[in-house]
Amino acid sequence: MLVGNDIVDLGDPEAALDSLHPRFVARVFTEAERRAIERSPDPRAELWAYWAAKESAYKALKKLDPHLVFAHSTFVVNLDSRCGQARRAGTVSHGSERLLVAITTNADWVHAVATDEAPDRGGVAGCRLIAHVSRSPAACNQSDTVRLCARRVLAQALDHTPRDLSVVGSRPPRLRVGDRLADLDLSLSHHGRWVSFAALVPLARID
Repeated sequence: MLVGNDIVDLGDPEAALDSLHPRFVARVFTEAERRAIERSPDPRAELWAYWAAKESAYKALKKLDPHLVFAHSTFVVNLDSRCGQARRAGTVSHGSERLLVAITTNADWVHAVATDEAPDRGGVAGCRLIAHVSRSPAACNQSDTVRLCARRVLAQALDHTPRDLSVVGSRPPRLRVGDRLADLDLSLSHHGRWVSFAALVPLARID
């Protein structure tokens, strides 16, 4: 089971379309993706939805291949054709791999979660997906904030207290419960004012 997630702060100056060089757009997005972005009633949110989908898929697949290179345009995103929706679904393909992706968008951020659907690796059947976005307090270390957020939310799902949990490592991060590593897959992200995480938790571990 694999999960990756990515958060984009739409209020960050870097997220403004006029701050992007045309060569960046040409390098990152396929022709079909660029057309979808141009046709969207909200091109900025659409662009970052495609970006976050690619990032989340890369973070998931990097766990399979630590040497995987993030050549953005080789991660091909297909989202549903509905525009202006708060929640959308689609796929991200990279070579022979294909992941499901879910996009949530509001006025402040875009959040993408990618999950493995390959039957030979179990996909997400029998797992509960837990995804969460929180605002990061000003002047706080975002890496520490997102780890604290994950511990707090997952402690409730796993019937523990946050002090029983710790997040160790970074590439990829792992959740430790007491003195053992938890049987779940975890992804952390932060950008601007926001932090997010996603986890795939086997149902047998939380029932």
